[in-house]
Amino acid sequence: MDEARYQSQLKRSLLQRDHFLKKALEFSHKATHPEESSDNAFQSLINLLNQWCEQGRPPSQSRRAAIPREVRQTVLQLDEFECRQCGSGLDLTVDHITPIAKGGSNDIGNLQTLCRHCNSSKGAT
Repeated sequence: MDEARYQSQLKRSLLQRDHFLKKALEFSHKATHPEESSDNAFQSLINLLNQWCEQGRPPSQSRRAAIPREVRQTVLQLDEFECRQCGSGLDLTVDHITPIAKGGSNDIGNLQTLCRHCNSSKGAT
């Protein structure tokens, strides 16, 4: 296959992909956001994909400030090195009570000690 034909087929495939992505997004988006046009939703998706490509990771995995070591140690000490939910002292993590994504902070008052099991099952409820 010559280069021009290959480029033409590639362009057609990409246009088809964009068309099907737009239709799929339109279908799923209408039920949850009837006030937003599908064109806006599609452009938002394209912007997110471009951001992903630039950063080398999905936007949802954007970097945020880690909990400082001193704060982490203080939280563990305040909770007496035990999980607040089950009392375990094994595989402990420091967890945000109100997630950063929902306006929480790295302040001591918004942090708690949880074992990895309780922390991972917290979002399932």
